[in-house]
Parts: sequence; structure tokens; C-alpha cells
Amino acid sequence: MNPVRLFILTFFLFNIFGWSYLTGETRIATAGTDTNNLAYNGDPNVQVISPNGGETLSAGSTFEISWTSANLNENVKIELSVDGGKTWDAVAADAENTGRYIWDVPDRPTTDARIRLSGSPTISVYDTSDTSFTISGSSLIYNRIEEVETTLAGGYVVEDRLETSNGKVARLATTGTGTMTYTFDLPPADYELFVRYLDENDGICTSVININGNKVAEWVWDLAVESDIYHYRRIGTFRFNANDEIEMWTMRDGGEYGRIDYFEFVQPNEQVPAITVLSPNGGENWPIDSAQEITWIAENTSGRYTIQLSRDAGTSWEDLATNTEINPAADSTLSLVLAKVSGPISDSCLVKVSDANGSASDVSAAFFSITESQTPKLTLTSPNGGEIWMTGTLETITWSSRNANGPIKIELSRNTGATWETLLDNTPNDGTFDWTVTIPPSDNCLIRITDTITAASDTSDGIFIIKGTPKLTLIMPNGGESWDVGTIQRIRWASEFVIGNIKLDLSRDAGNSWESITADTLNKGTYSWSVKGPETQSALVALSALDGSAADTSDAAFTIITPPSITVTSPNGGEMWQIGETHTITWQSYKIDGNVKIEISRDAGQSWSVISASVSNVGFLEWTVTGPASTTALIKISSSNGSVSGTSDSTFSIHEPPQIVLTSPNGGEKWTIGTMQKITWTSVNTSGFVNVELSRDGGTNWQALTNNTEDTGELEWLVTVPASPSCRIRISDVSGTPFDVSDTDFAIVQPLEPTLTLIKPNGGETWAIGTSQKITWFSQDIETDITIDLSRDNGSTWETLGETVIDSSSFTWNVTAPAADSALVRLSTNSGAIQTKSAAIFTISEQPVMTITAPNGGEKWHIGERRSIEWTSVNTSGAVKIQISRDNGDTWETLIENVADTGSTEWTVTGPASNICLIMISDVDGSPIDISNAVFSVLEEPSISLISPNGDEIWRIGETNRIVWESTYGGAMINIELSRDFGASWQALIPDAPNSGSWMWTVTGPPNESCLIRITDIQNAISDTSEAPFKIDYPTGIARIGSDIPNEYALLQNYPNPFNPITRIQYQLPSRSAVRLEVYSSLGNLIATLVDEVQAAGVYMLIWSGVDAQGHHMPSGVYFYRISADGFSATRRMMLIK
Repeated sequence: MNPVRLFILTFFLFNIFGWSYLTGETRIATAGTDTNNLAYNGDPNVQVISPNGGETLSAGSTFEISWTSANLNENVKIELSVDGGKTWDAVAADAENTGRYIWDVPDRPTTDARIRLSGSPTISVYDTSDTSFTISGSSLIYNRIEEVETTLAGGYVVEDRLETSNGKVARLATTGTGTMTYTFDLPPADYELFVRYLDENDGICTSVININGNKVAEWVWDLAVESDIYHYRRIGTFRFNANDEIEMWTMRDGGEYGRIDYFEFVQPNEQVPAITVLSPNGGENWPIDSAQEITWIAENTSGRYTIQLSRDAGTSWEDLATNTEINPAADSTLSLVLAKVSGPISDSCLVKVSDANGSASDVSAAFFSITESQTPKLTLTSPNGGEIWMTGTLETITWSSRNANGPIKIELSRNTGATWETLLDNTPNDGTFDWTVTIPPSDNCLIRITDTITAASDTSDGIFIIKGTPKLTLIMPNGGESWDVGTIQRIRWASEFVIGNIKLDLSRDAGNSWESITADTLNKGTYSWSVKGPETQSALVALSALDGSAADTSDAAFTIITPPSITVTSPNGGEMWQIGETHTITWQSYKIDGNVKIEISRDAGQSWSVISASVSNVGFLEWTVTGPASTTALIKISSSNGSVSGTSDSTFSIHEPPQIVLTSPNGGEKWTIGTMQKITWTSVNTSGFVNVELSRDGGTNWQALTNNTEDTGELEWLVTVPASPSCRIRISDVSGTPFDVSDTDFAIVQPLEPTLTLIKPNGGETWAIGTSQKITWFSQDIETDITIDLSRDNGSTWETLGETVIDSSSFTWNVTAPAADSALVRLSTNSGAIQTKSAAIFTISEQPVMTITAPNGGEKWHIGERRSIEWTSVNTSGAVKIQISRDNGDTWETLIENVADTGSTEWTVTGPASNICLIMISDVDGSPIDISNAVFSVLEEPSISLISPNGDEIWRIGETNRIVWESTYGGAMINIELSRDFGASWQALIPDAPNSGSWMWTVTGPPNESCLIRITDIQNAISDTSEAPFKIDYPTGIARIGSDIPNEYALLQNYPNPFNPITRIQYQLPSRSAVRLEVYSSLGNLIATLVDEVQAAGVYMLIWSGVDAQGHHMPSGVYFYRISADGFSATRRMMLIK
């Protein structure tokens, strides 16, 4: 690349004041309007239709720019931007406002083109393509002068910089003189040189361009039309080499404001592919269901094409064929045959053919039309599924027809089409028939209409319901009954043709006020009610359907009375009372005269004994608890005549006082030092653990033999020195009481000869290989060293473990292999004269192992859940202790002190919550132990609570409402479901939504008063439902209902009809249309205009409340409502009855 320098000089004859330049995009719009789609009632507006974004236009081709306008009675200006709207060039400064302009597409390739249309500056309205379109043409290499950061001589400043895909454009202010130099890289070559310039004020400019000092162009220009209009000038083709210089200056006269905006150096290259659509190219009519052919010619394309159809003037496109190989015919044309044109209809259709590689495309030059099919067709519009029609009411069957004009036959099926009955053999094909609904009722009804000439036919899309007149009859209580408070009574009723649940209410004042018995229960003819106070002689029950269709009330009053009662309040279940203690028996009574009798049962009520035969009915009695003990005790309190009584709700316990009795040694025994003796005792109601102590001075001083040992009733003890004639044993509960001491002294005496007694191992122990174990013994008067031997085969063979010196009493052994289950230890003096060995075999086992498998890190357990703690173990004692740490092992709490080593145990997870929990499992003897490999979480119990809708709301079809819930410690995803029948069935609104706390729902039909929402936490399988039903109702005002796009225009019969005071009118638009819907009197006078606006395609509903344009309520009579929408019109009749 080589540098080329450009010098720009500007000369001014006069100072210029008060000018301004607008670099951005400006739109004038009234408040609240969408500037992308300007539409005014009364105000002038203009809207670009095509190109509106996404199109690809070929340079050199012609294209029809189209637009709509309203209240704009003047010509329009058309401009082109090739940089997304940053700068604009004139296409037509004063085009006739016909809505269409044939444009020769310039050879300015870009992917960021837009069209702008505007009125005169005094009106200041305009519209721009919504998004960019593409211009494809010659493949050109553009080299544009780029601004460099520089301080300009002579007072020049950079006015602004415009960023474009091709670089930066420098614009100069007009306040001085001087020179600005640009240096840029340009490959040596021949280039076409273009300039773009701007002329804003009336006056003359003279521009001169020199290359290497030689003038190559000079022109005088006075082109001002309006500001922001750019003009292009081709200077010529020149050879540019390294270090060439281009010099340009402009002289301005008077108040003229004009400037050279930028240079472009263009190097032509090869031509790009091109496509030209031949048919349809504007004006054609294609009926739905007909066969049609799309044709085009192409140059330099790939041979694979994508063909698309737009029904909305290019706003959106649907694929007809994608990336399809199509070969040209003999005449070089290409074609795609459509076997069957599909709907919906439109008079703004375009076809676009594109090279599959995106290099070229073309669009129909003008709109063609897709029109209604010529095939006869009937479309039943009501009833079409979901309606509920009552027998005896007047309902309107409605339909639309196309090319089917014969008389209509109307049939009814009450069994989903299995059989049909004729309602009418021959009725005019005017789209409506008023039918008085007949019996019998059915939930599976369909209507079928048939053109008797063309045989065109249609049937309801879904079943509708014919039901009889709803009726409820209260059977009981219906007057005269007397029901006791606290009893279960059955409310009974009969039901006919009532759909949905019912509610029950109670009045205690002959109907003046009411309270709810149940707001929602199944309509099954019976309801069990636990009668509640207060008393009344004027009670009534009211029964009503939740949909308001039927109700009934007791024919006469009945009585609610509170009977005499006695209620035991303590002991009432679960208490533990000790014999000999004093406790208070308490009760409450109602309508009980005189004294009461108090009894106790110790066998869950099978037999009773008297505590007090007659005691004042003051509500309490102090009782010193007597035996015998029982775990199934009950208290009964009864009236003096025995007619009324009350009993503890559940059993309580009476237990003996805790007691320990020492049985040995209890006085007089002589225990020899070095012998093994058994201390024994009995106990009742202790804590389960005891302390054992010894006194050698008749009980003055005590020494602990063992503390906190299990209360098994016995303890093996090796009698130790010193000897004493005044010994006693004391056994006490670890709490301190109860306790017992030997009744009299026993003696500890010296042995009569040398003694050697093995203490451990003495039988039953399990010692693991690799552990350190202490062999212990007692010796008396032994004068030699002691040898320790081991047998692994119950004494058949021996191996020496070691020797100890005189007076030692233990030997530490690191247990060695092999394992054995018949091991013995033997002690002997050197001479062998004295020996002792284990009293029974013990076990040498492999190293014990404990391994936690769950929770072992990363789990999330919720408080209140049942979870399984799991582990594996080898050579343990058979019982384990389980502990938890909630602070990553700093502190531990015991979950289970002692549980069988089965490999798992169930745990109901307890709090407090923590994210750094560990489980530790240890053998109850302390080893082995294992701890979770990593922390797990104990979380608060998950919950989910629906907030809205939660009952009594009214949500209208077509509105968008927020479903709101709260979730604590919930999963990431939830399900949202809707029921329209009190929860009998559910439909998914969104099966897998983020648990974000809210979801926006555009309410859908059909309407119903029995709606519920259910939110379900998928991970935790918990849900919540609306506490009470809410209502889905028709919209008020005008609302779009549903998201479907209909295939055709239609005006449906109003509902209800006849009506008072409101009725609903529904209509449908297959495409964006200007809609006007009016109501007329039977004399043809305009009553009210209900709709007068442009609306998108869709199905709409509005409510008319029977008032005219001034808000006056109209009298009873026949009225007509008429719709007109882009060439479609229809009229229907409705009746207002007051």
C-alpha cells in the first residue's frame, strides 16, 4: 500500500451565522406513539411498506417503493441511506404521493440500506424502513478518505465524525480558512474518483480538484433543495501511484453553506450474480387450492435457490422451497410449480427468489393477490366446542359460506356423531338459525350443517353441552331437627343438571346473617358436618351451586343445642406421673349440676377404680399418685348420675420411683486380692447408666471403680490391694439418685500363696491386627520375671510374645498376623511353677474399617425429610455411634448414641440449617471411625406458596396477568397448571419454567368461574394451589383473544342474544386491516361506533353495554351491527330486551 495525500482548502467571502447541522435521525411524533409504526387519527402520517427490511435488491434493477399515508395532501420526499440511517441521499425530492414509486436501484452495494419518506418541513412527518435491506451489484473496492486526528490550521475544527463500515468521514466547520492534510494507503491502480457534496443554502459554490498540481475538475453548483440532501459527482478515471497528491478547494459566495463531504476511489471488479423474478410480478390473482408456477431468470448463480412468499408486503416471509436445486428450461427460465396454493388470502403478496448462497435475490415488482378458493365451503362458527346451552333457551347456530349458496340442512348429534337428528331440512343460507334448545341433555353434542346443493358440510370442531335447568333441593336439615354441638350430622340434598361444586352456609338467626359451612365441596348429595356452637333455635342451611345456577334453603328452622359435657384436661395423654408424687387432675364441665365422680383405669379403659366417689365440681383435684404402675392409664370424670362423662384423650403413665438394690457384696464376704469377683445389683426406672465405687474404711472415703457404665446389673472386678476388713460397695445412678450401699462390711484379704491372675485378654475380646493392645495381669508374691505366650489355636501351639521383669503388671503388644478366632494368652514364671491363661478364647481380627457412603459431600438435605445415613464396615463391634457437625468438624452433636451396625439408618433431618455439615460414624468402642469426605448441606424445609391468583380474582381473556408465588429453598424449575373445573382436571400452562417467583400469562379462553392455578416445585415434588377459585371472563372493551391467525374475515353472532344489559361481539381478521364496527337501529340510524382503527391480524372480542355514542341507554328492540375491514363487510342482528 502507498500513501496518497489530500489537501482540502476552503475560502469564505462572508462570515456565516446561525446555521446548524443535524447528524442523527429526527422523528416528529405525538406523545405515546410508536415511532416505528406512526399512525394518527386526524394527524398527517406516512408509513414505509416496502422495502421495510430484509429484502435484497439488485443494482440496475427497478423496484417499487411503496407506502401508505393519511391526511397528507402533498408530495413526498424519498431518500436512501447506505449506512443504516446515519447519512441520507436523495432518491426523489418531490415524488407524487400515490403510495408507489418505481426506483432504479443504484449500483451502491450495501447490507445496511434504508428508505426514508417525509412530507414538507412545515408538516414534519416521516417514516423509515424498520430494519436494513441489501443492495447487491458490482463488486467494488471502495477506498474512502479517513479522518485523522489533527489540529487544523487557520481556525479549522473538525465538525463531526461519521463512523461507517468503510471508515471515517471528516466534515469541516465553516469558520475559517486553511489546509487539512490526509494521508491514507491506496494500492497503485486505475480508480474512478467520486465526490459527495452537500448544499444547504441558496448561493453559489465553486469547487476545484487538482491531481499532482493539474486541474482535473472544476464546477459551479447551486443545488440547494433542502438540508441533509447529498449529491454525487463522478470526477473521472485516473491512475494513482505512491505519493500522489490530490488538492481540492471550495469557494462559497454570500450566505451559501456547502461542502465536499468525502471522496471515494472505486476500483471495478467482476459482476455479481443476478436474479429477476418473472412471475408473479404484480397484478396476478392466485385462488387458494389452485396450481401456480413461479418463474425467474438468473445469471452467475449457484443453481440452488430459496423461494419465499410474503402476504404482508414483505414484512414477513414464509418458505416455499429452501436450498433447492432447480435447472433452467430451454428458454433459460427457471420455475417452481406449486401444486396447491394455501391461505390465508391477501392482496399484498410478493414472491422472493434468492440464490441459496445469499449472493443475489429478487422480489416481485408489485403486489399480487391470493384470493379465496373457488371450492364450495361451509364453516360452522357456533356452537363450535365448549359451549353450554340450557334446554328451553333460544340459541343461535351460526356459519359462514363460500361458493356454497344452496339451502342448509342442520343436524344435531348428542353422542359425539354416532347418530344424528334433523333440526331443519331446509333453511336459507343466511349464516344464522335461532334454535330453541330441546331435551334430552347431553355432554357430547355436535351440530352439522350441509349445503343441500353442493353437499359442502361442516361439523362443530369440538363437543358442546346441552344441560337441563339446574336445580338443587335441600333434604336435611329442612326444619324441626335438633342437632347437638360436637356431633357429626349429614346434610343431604338432591341435584339436577348442576355442573360443578356447591357451597353450604348456615344462619343462626332465621336468615338475617350467614356463615360458611364449606365454600367448596363436591356435588355428591351429602356432606358430613361437625356441628359447631353457639346454640340457636332459628338455624337454617343454605345450599347453592358455585356457578350460581341453582340454590335452596331449609324450609323451616331447626335447632342447634349444646349438650351437657365433661372434658378432662389433665392428664390428657402422654404424661408420666410417679407413684407418691402429688399431681392435679383438671377438667371442664358444661351444664353439670352437683358433684362429680373421678375414676382411674390402668388398662386403657377395660376396668376402672374410684379415686373419689363424690367431689365438688370445681374443675380440679389434688391427687397423690398411687400404685400399681401402668403405661396405659386413663382418668374418667362423670356426673353424679353417670349420664355424662369425659375421659383422657389418650393414655398416660404411672411409674414406680427409681430404685437400685445392691445384692453382692452386701456384707460378710471375703474377696481375695487378685481374684475376679462379680458385683451385682437390681434397678428400676434408672437412667440406664451407673457409677460403681469402693470404700475400704466403712464408707468414710470412696474410690471410683467405674463411672457411667451401662446399667446391666453386674460388673466383673479384679480385686486389688490393699487389704481391708471394712470394705463396702456403692452403686448410684449417674444422676446421683437413687443409690445403694452394701448393708454391712465385707473383707478384702491377702492371698495365702503367690498369685498370678490374667486380667486381659480373658475371653471374648476382639483385637485387630496392627492395633496396640495392653495385656494386663495381677501378681502377688511373684519373685521371678514373667513370660507371655500366645496361642492362635486354642492352646495347641504357643508362640512367645515377650518377657517382663518382676513387679510389672502389663505388657503392650502390637497385634500381629495371622488372624485367629481361637486365641489365648498365657503367663508363666521362669520356672513354670505358676501359670495363668485366658479364661476363654478371644479373637484376633483383620483391621476394622468404617466407610461412610452417604452423605459423603455435596448432598442437600432438607429439614423434616426422611434420609438414609449409609456406611460399610468390616470387623466392628456390631454397634455404631452417629454424630453430626454443622461447623465443618469444629464441634459435634450426637444423633444416635448406639445403633446396630446394619450399614444404614433412617434419620428425620433436624435443624439448624448449615451448608458445612459432616457426618461421623464410629464403632461404639471408639474405633474405627469415618467422616464424610466433604461437606453437605442441611437446608430449611422447602416450601412453595402461590400468591396470585389465590381466589376471587377476575382475569379476562386476552389480558396479560402475572402469576406470582414465593419459594423457599426450592428447586430451579417449576410447573404451572390451570384447572377450569375446581381441580378435577388440569392443563399445563408451562411445563418447565424457571423458579423466578412470577410468570406473565396471556389469559386464554374458555371463560369459567371455577379456575385454579397450581404451582409445582419439580425437584422437591411440592406444590400449592389457589386457595379459592378465580374467574376467567370475557374481556371488557376491545381485546385480542388467543394468538391464532384466522384464515378469513368473519363477524360472529353476539352472545348472549337476546341480551340485557351487555353482550359480546367477536370478529376475526386474517391480516392487518383498517376496521370499523358500528351499531345501527332497526331504522338504519347510526347508534354507536365501537371500533375505528387499524388492527393486526387476529381474533377480537368487545363488549357493548347497549348505549349510544353519547352514553344514553338504548330501549328494547332489534339492532344491527356491521363490520367493514379492507373490502370485507358483514352485518348481524341482535336483540336488546329489558
